[in-house]
Amino acid sequence: MPPQPNVPMPNVGVPQPYAQQPSQPQQPYAPSVSSVPGVSGQAMPAQAVPGQSAAPQGQATGQWGGAAVPPMSGVPNGAGNGKNNGHKRNIAAIIIAIVVVVALVAGSVAGFFVWRNWKAGKEETTSQTAKSKSKTKSKTKSKSKDNTKTEESEPKSTMTKAIEVEMVGFSCDYTNSNSWNWVGGAMVSNVIHCWDGDATADSDSSYSSGDSLDGSGEYSFGLWTPALDASKEIHVSMLESGEKEYSEPQVGATYGNNPAVFVFYAVKTKAVGTTPESVHLYAQEVNVETGELSDRIDLKTEEDNLIDYEQGYEYSILAESRDMVAIAKTWHSDESYTTNGDSDTTNVDHTQVMGVTRGKDTAQVLQTFQDKIAVTADSNGYQSMKKTDISVNSTDVSDTYLVEDDTYHLYSVDNNKQIISFPTNYCNPKNSWSCDVYHVWSLGDNQYVVDDQVIDSSTGKVQSLHDLLGLSKDEHIEAKDQFVDGTMYVQTDDYDNNEGRRVFLMGSDLSPTEVLDGSQWARLLLTDGKFMGINYLTKTIYVQTTDEQIIVNAQGESVGNYTLLPVYDDPADCDHTQMEWMMWNKKSDGSNSIIVTIGQAPGDPAPDLPTDSSNSADSSDKSDSDSDSDSSSSSSKKSGSSKSSGDSKSSKSSKSEK
Repeated sequence: MPPQPNVPMPNVGVPQPYAQQPSQPQQPYAPSVSSVPGVSGQAMPAQAVPGQSAAPQGQATGQWGGAAVPPMSGVPNGAGNGKNNGHKRNIAAIIIAIVVVVALVAGSVAGFFVWRNWKAGKEETTSQTAKSKSKTKSKTKSKSKDNTKTEESEPKSTMTKAIEVEMVGFSCDYTNSNSWNWVGGAMVSNVIHCWDGDATADSDSSYSSGDSLDGSGEYSFGLWTPALDASKEIHVSMLESGEKEYSEPQVGATYGNNPAVFVFYAVKTKAVGTTPESVHLYAQEVNVETGELSDRIDLKTEEDNLIDYEQGYEYSILAESRDMVAIAKTWHSDESYTTNGDSDTTNVDHTQVMGVTRGKDTAQVLQTFQDKIAVTADSNGYQSMKKTDISVNSTDVSDTYLVEDDTYHLYSVDNNKQIISFPTNYCNPKNSWSCDVYHVWSLGDNQYVVDDQVIDSSTGKVQSLHDLLGLSKDEHIEAKDQFVDGTMYVQTDDYDNNEGRRVFLMGSDLSPTEVLDGSQWARLLLTDGKFMGINYLTKTIYVQTTDEQIIVNAQGESVGNYTLLPVYDDPADCDHTQMEWMMWNKKSDGSNSIIVTIGQAPGDPAPDLPTDSSNSADSSDKSDSDSDSDSSSSSSKKSGSSKSSGDSKSSKSSKSEK
């Protein structure tokens, strides 16, 4: 609030332009009204000073605030004498008093305006300073945000707000991204070749190229992770100067809410002078937010590798965990041996397992295997060569891969150690021949289900799944799967006996629970009904009865009806105990719409997911941040998944149970 006009402010501080100079006589400061900022059009009377004329000669009238000032005519300069001196002194005193009052009032007005201007200037300066600080603070905050954005060593622990996301397709070289699948915790489309390097438009020249390995090295694929609100297209330019294509790119990803995504590809260097072509394998990490690729990560091949296929360099994605993607590099060489004094050679297969990790620019060598050669002699001293072949394959369990030589070995990716070994005739110890391994599941607490056998990794004890479920040997186990909480789903089907259709649930304690019973399922299903799979997130079972399509919970209760089923995920594609989303194929207008949800059918409200899951969202976030400290025990937990690799694995999968 401004000071009252009738209160003089002789002590108000004034900026230097308005300050009194020492050489001036001590008198109230009273500039003319026209010189006071903010006041115009109103004249102020000249100020009277004691000892000087109060006004010029003649009559003058002044006003202040609308009050008339008496005329000051007839007052001579200096002091008067005679009989009128007393009267003159009275008049002079009155005049001096008036002059002093006017001077004080004028000084107060001037001081008020000067104070107001000084305050306004200070506020403006303060405002500019505050604005500058705010700008600096904002800049610092933005920089901090950028640093957080680029620092991806710790996966995000927050899931996107979306509960339903549809994959957006694209085309290149007349090929559509019409195939989507889980790769670790990421949805990835088929990789599309782009001859002209432009993944958004086709051209006649690219259409006529015809060869997928035509030398351009330009590819694109679709990608979605739970860290994204929508799928996006990722473009890959494989080749640098002096390089040619050797293989199409493959995509791998870890598990978690913000999986690390990598692109792998092999190139061959051009022959230069007397140096022949050679093969080199690289990986690049994908920034899922920007779509940009990191610098190359060299997954080194042998320095003397040749392109004439004498060594046959190949690679495949072997396994995924929450921290790492493992690659299997394979090649062969000719090894010499001597028997009975004669030298000979044999072809030896080699496999090296390497891992790439989020944010690291180098790959880690995990394990290296090769065929074993042994020279043995019989009782007569006759020598012979014995070779034990070795194979390295994916499993259905995250963070693991399986090695077979004369024994089966299950390895962990994260802690780079063997989890368990079991004999090759594990399925029937009475037989001498090897038992194939089609599927592996982990129940936690050291229990692994290997096809129809349950193996304890701490004791090596092997138990038949039929015995644990109370089934006879001739009852056929039709399907096995897992819910996100690790519970095993086991379904039997006896086509000659309707009561042979049964469903069991089993946890890590190996104590089974039957959902309903065979006789009730027999009445519900008769000859037209069937089990239609599970929802691994909501822990429910889809069943087509004789008259309805119902959803049954773990307690055997009907909890709703279904019109659309989730896409069946082969256990080799993803480990359901690590998943927080599931895929649906919604067909409309003759086209397929690939949609992912957190368990509900597309268009339905989000479900109430089980809260007792050891792999729920909260625990998975903790796993993301604590994975390093827990790596020593991760082998006994489900912490990633693997993807089928190699023709041998594919042939096994084709024979596997549903």
